[in-house]
Amino acid sequence: MRINNVRNNFLKAFESKSYEDLICGLRVWNDEICNKRVHGTTRRRPHDIFLESEKAALQPLPSRRFQIQDVSHRRVNRMGHVAYKQNYYSVPADYMGMNVRLESNGTILRIYDSSPQIAMHQLSSSIGMFVSLAAHRPREKRMVSKEEYHEMMGQIGPNAYTPFDRLVEEVPRHWGKMTQGILALRKRFTLGQIERSCARALHFHAISYQQVKRICENAMYDLPREDVLTMGFSDEFQHELSYYDTLTNYWT
Repeated sequence: MRINNVRNNFLKAFESKSYEDLICGLRVWNDEICNKRVHGTTRRRPHDIFLESEKAALQPLPSRRFQIQDVSHRRVNRMGHVAYKQNYYSVPADYMGMNVRLESNGTILRIYDSSPQIAMHQLSSSIGMFVSLAAHRPREKRMVSKEEYHEMMGQIGPNAYTPFDRLVEEVPRHWGKMTQGILALRKRFTLGQIERSCARALHFHAISYQQVKRICENAMYDLPREDVLTMGFSDEFQHELSYYDTLTNYWT
């Protein structure tokens, strides 16, 4: 069906302004008029030629719809994102400053480094949005789950499990920061020193980052332990000063 034939014959006689009527009318005109009248060159009806030879030569349609990809290249900015259609999409932090290839079918954006796919996002319908995945953040800025913190505390030693559980239970709003503080002590002290400090703090029922840090800094993790009154947490994370002195043998 030639475009000129449609424009000069069907469209000139078409009066409706409805798109649905246009599609329906074009189908009827094509099947009942265009393909059944004798062609001026072949002197045969196109419909007959299709049934005799052309139909048998047709290949089956592919099982998946062919997708037209919009392919482009971008440089990853210093924030670990690439710009695409007025939005910004994250890639793993290791690719900052590198050139990557973008492919989009209008719904999904896939980002490649040469051939491996490094990121995939659903396109945002908004403008100026940063579409980011937590897994793409630098390691030091990733959100760590409670289970991951529990595992990292366990790597310090068995005596670090219970202090972590106590922090989660007794200071639910601050256990994350306090756990990060304890884990940060690994830069200055051995795992054994931190574990024994946790054990000492646990013995005196005074588990917190400040307590464990103070024991480590004063090398009190191997001193004898004396029985003291049980100390619980307050909202301000404070206790009587005499408790802290006993905890670290400050006056000995």
